[in-house]
Amino acid sequence: MAVAGVAMLSPIAALADDTDDFLAAFKHYPINIKPDPNFDASPYTFDFSKAQLTNRYDGYSCYFSLTRLDFGDELARGKVAFANGRLAFAGDWTRGGIAKPETFADANVGVTEKGLLVGKMPVFTEFINMGDVPQDAIPAEVKIKKGTLGADVPNGKVVFRVNDWIDASLELYVCQKQ
Repeated sequence: MAVAGVAMLSPIAALADDTDDFLAAFKHYPINIKPDPNFDASPYTFDFSKAQLTNRYDGYSCYFSLTRLDFGDELARGKVAFANGRLAFAGDWTRGGIAKPETFADANVGVTEKGLLVGKMPVFTEFINMGDVPQDAIPAEVKIKKGTLGADVPNGKVVFRVNDWIDASLELYVCQKQ
């Protein structure tokens, strides 16, 4: 309703005026952002500097099975290759949803002189059925609870925690030098 002699501003016009005043105030406060050269936003970043990785398994490839121990469900299976003390996974997740084979490229896992695995890797822990909300991978830090790889050949089974509430086992078998 218009009132004689009073100019009416639309709410949008009033908001635009307030926004201009608000933004103008920031011109007096320069922001100086200096990126940290050591910053890495990946949840799979791991500092291997204290891990003493070994190259003794380099050139081997093995089949692997990743299992959730509380239910005995296989989470993933495939092959793993060793190079420069690190593991490169290629396989399939058994979870459904957004659990795609490409996710294995995010794994950042190495093996120490003692045959222990260290690092971080994505783990999908839940089955996703048609119509369920997809769940992202959990960035699991591989802290071995028990088990090591073999002395000369990387056959073995190791158990680690996923997100402090699920135990998982990673079994490597039929390892061959390439």
